[in-house]
Amino acid sequence: MKNTGKQLERVVRLIEESFKDSAHTKIYSNYKIPNQSGRFREIDVLIVSKINGFEICIAIECKDFNSKIPVEKIEAFYSKCLRLKQINKMIFVSTKGYQEDALLAAKDFGIELLTAESLTADYIQQLIPIRQIKPIIHREVRNVVMSFAADEGTLKVIQESYTGEVFEDGNDELPLNALVVFDQAIDTYKKDVFGLALFEYMKLTGQNKDSIIIWPEFGLKFNGYYIKNSVGERIELLDAKFNVKVEFRFIIPEVISGRSLKHADGSTKADSFDIQIKKGLESHMVVKNDSKIDFFVTENKQTRKMQTLFTYDPKTDKITKPKE
Repeated sequence: MKNTGKQLERVVRLIEESFKDSAHTKIYSNYKIPNQSGRFREIDVLIVSKINGFEICIAIECKDFNSKIPVEKIEAFYSKCLRLKQINKMIFVSTKGYQEDALLAAKDFGIELLTAESLTADYIQQLIPIRQIKPIIHREVRNVVMSFAADEGTLKVIQESYTGEVFEDGNDELPLNALVVFDQAIDTYKKDVFGLALFEYMKLTGQNKDSIIIWPEFGLKFNGYYIKNSVGERIELLDAKFNVKVEFRFIIPEVISGRSLKHADGSTKADSFDIQIKKGLESHMVVKNDSKIDFFVTENKQTRKMQTLFTYDPKTDKITKPKE
């Protein structure tokens, strides 16, 4: 039913070629590693890398089954990794794909599923580096819906003849292009636009591109803006909704230092590393033994702890805000 050897040999060869110039990355095949009870469990491929002292362990399971992988194999792999606290990431590689229950279980367990064809050198090289999100708001809008204080008949006339001009109180003789007003609003509320785009990005899975385009829906309420009908009468503009083009670009930041924080007895309390975002701006990650991560930022030599605004759970599609 299976032939792990050829698949494993190919995976190891591809990984070794991808990391041949990385002095801090080691690849082990058929590696036996002790679990919490001291018993040794075998991992098909184990990638161990260090970023200035911060260790990353990636476990890869390879199966050359003649049919799709059943859920039992995914559960067994997860159960094995669950007792190996060193493991940071789990990947399963199959030649024939996965049964539906296996796909659902892998999503619940946080296991990334790949086929033999999708395991490429480009994918492997993205496993180790930490990537930084760089958002770019293009101020390009689409799907514009505007609401006016008017009856259905008037709205129908507006829909047929509207040219895109709006007026603002105090500037009644000089029309503005509605797109210019939207552009100014995007600039004023760019943090809100980015937040909406980030939420949409968090819903995506399996995205390994260098850049991703998101079109979040943004809404505005107006006060003092209006249009004029054919006889010059004011028709109040109430609100508008439209989608804004936001691009997420992913760059590999420069890791400038890393260290382990020790208890008095010499045991590791936490691992941390510092990332140079740009001149005068650094980010700091502290990974504790309970796997919790604290984020700090230093700007103009002032350090502050970052606060969690919300947590998104893709399983339930719900947002949870921290308790105050």
